[in-house]
Amino acid sequence: MRTLRTMALALVALALAIPAVAAPVPLPKVAGGDADKWLLDDAEVILVVNAKQMMGSDLMKKGGGAAAIKDMVKSVEQVKEVVDATGLDVTKDIDSLVASATSGKEPKTLMVVKGNFDVEKIQGALKKKAEKVHAEGKQSIYQFKTQNNAVFATVADKNTIVLGHSKDLAADRAVKGGKKAAKMHKDMAKALKGFTGKESMVLVMLVTEEMQKQLAQLPPQVAAHVKKLTTLTASLSMTDALTVSISGVTGEAKSAKQIATQLDALKAVGAALLANQEDLPSGLTDVLNAIKIDSTKEAATINLKLTKDQLEKLGKAGN
Repeated sequence: MRTLRTMALALVALALAIPAVAAPVPLPKVAGGDADKWLLDDAEVILVVNAKQMMGSDLMKKGGGAAAIKDMVKSVEQVKEVVDATGLDVTKDIDSLVASATSGKEPKTLMVVKGNFDVEKIQGALKKKAEKVHAEGKQSIYQFKTQNNAVFATVADKNTIVLGHSKDLAADRAVKGGKKAAKMHKDMAKALKGFTGKESMVLVMLVTEEMQKQLAQLPPQVAAHVKKLTTLTASLSMTDALTVSISGVTGEAKSAKQIATQLDALKAVGAALLANQEDLPSGLTDVLNAIKIDSTKEAATINLKLTKDQLEKLGKAGN
């Protein structure tokens, strides 16, 4: 099904493109411990994928999701390089993925993959792909490139693979990771409270000063509302249906309502454009109608739920 193939590609590509409160947060409950113990301190971007739950969902099992992911891995070079380097079967070997990043003068990235691994096989694959192999204590750190960026990987144990922007970080997280909750920016911690812990995937981004500069370039009537944004969050849940939720957290009801009003206007424009296009798949109209826009006292929200039948309708229309 083309729709599930596209969705699978987006999930995998997003996971691999990701370049003070120390309390547990309701991120998806991943294998090997709570996700917040595998994050960078003061992370500006957090991505958590509960792959085991996702692959076990009715939607993925009955909708051809596993085959779709394998096909997509072969077609996306960045994804393929990392998978080839580790020798992993992304549909079977991986239970979860936790990624975090910070920006600034010295950007940092950390990705932790949890699963059930053949250590010798993974180490052999990494050694074969690596440009260099570094010894850090008892850890072998494998250095390789993906799209001109250096990546350092190590197998911490039979259930944990660590990838980072530096060999020191990879070695440190292999030894100390999973034992202590990361420190978090207050806005990040606040945004994370909106999750239940049962999601298949969550993504949270702090709206940094650099992002605010970019948002300021939007039309004045829009920029005036979005300047209050502190975080952007997204979640995806897979069961027998696909549920997507997106929120722009402002911390106040007025700005949240104004943003929701702007989004409603955009939805109306989209509906009008679709109404005048006779050759477009009818499934697109169903998707647009299923989008629900609202606001709370702190955030503007977009929610979408699509059943297996609706996804199949979209897939057939796209073939």
